[in-house]
Amino acid sequence: MEEGEPKNGIHANNNSVAAGDNGNAAGRDINAINIHNYLENKGVKPFKVFRNDPKYPIKDAASGVTTVDNLRADLLLIDDPRKVLPQPAPVTIRGTLYPCALLVSGWWTREQTAANIKIPEWDNDIQSWLFHGFHEWGPSWDYSWNFDDEVIGNLKPYFIAQLGEGDEANSIPVIIPLEKAKKLHEKFLEKGHQLGIKAAGFDVEISGLLTHRIHFSAEELQKIDLQDKDILNFCIWLKADEKKHAITTRMKRGNDMYSGYLWKLIAPQKALQENKMVSIGKAYFVWEHTNFLSRDSVNYNLDSLEHKVSYIEQVHANKHGKDDFILLQKSSALVSGQPVWGDNEFYNYFLNKEDTDVVI
Repeated sequence: MEEGEPKNGIHANNNSVAAGDNGNAAGRDINAINIHNYLENKGVKPFKVFRNDPKYPIKDAASGVTTVDNLRADLLLIDDPRKVLPQPAPVTIRGTLYPCALLVSGWWTREQTAANIKIPEWDNDIQSWLFHGFHEWGPSWDYSWNFDDEVIGNLKPYFIAQLGEGDEANSIPVIIPLEKAKKLHEKFLEKGHQLGIKAAGFDVEISGLLTHRIHFSAEELQKIDLQDKDILNFCIWLKADEKKHAITTRMKRGNDMYSGYLWKLIAPQKALQENKMVSIGKAYFVWEHTNFLSRDSVNYNLDSLEHKVSYIEQVHANKHGKDDFILLQKSSALVSGQPVWGDNEFYNYFLNKEDTDVVI
């Protein structure tokens, strides 16, 4: 290497800027040797297949420590999990652990489920946009992390968290047994207290079983409370009686970023009382994208959320007359207010099931 040549980067010619250590530069002439690395790092899907042998795409995850991002790229290559993953495989994965679970099907089945959404008759374009944006971008919900209103004996034996990289949509579910969940709950609160918010995620290394829905018995699925097949296909499963299944805290990284959605489901009280039946076309999913690891970002977006609620109330009042809006459900403890719906009521509502008949 000649003096002045950038290390490990792509050399830029014709008055372009060269990249520094481990970087890439966008000049008119790009070294073809590095083009696959560049496109892979930029997330261009066709070039993801160069990272591993497609014949056995989970080999990295099964042979050592890998990241959530790499694991997700591997899983995208799996067409038949019964052949590639005939039984759960031990893995160790690094990422950010957060006490929520994705509401929608997620990255692995989003295209298939989008066609199944029943389109209601919307009251206005704002309401339509809010629902479609909410559904498309993978919001999550902390429904399994409610320790406030139940005694320990009534809690579910498993809890669902997410292990992500950068954003909650880029995550994989983690099935956590009760005893580990209780300890983690305190850790989430402690981390949130350090940041000045209710709860927060943190960097971890998880050792457990890479598992597909096909590996669970019907009884296990019921205990874990997987209410619909599209919510969970692949997951990391920590068994209660397996000592090697553990979650280890990792050192804090320099750039703390884990983004996702703060949201509320609200509806005008009068309309619900008159109809006595739930319709997605009667309510609003109000949301804000935030950084869950930043107090200032969370507070800024919580304030924005309330401004949006006020705007929606005014839009509704202009058309239907003034009415009080009520909180049906919310994303997590970060959002204030006490929802009037329970977990199952909201879940059925969100899936737009025909047998939903929640009465306020």
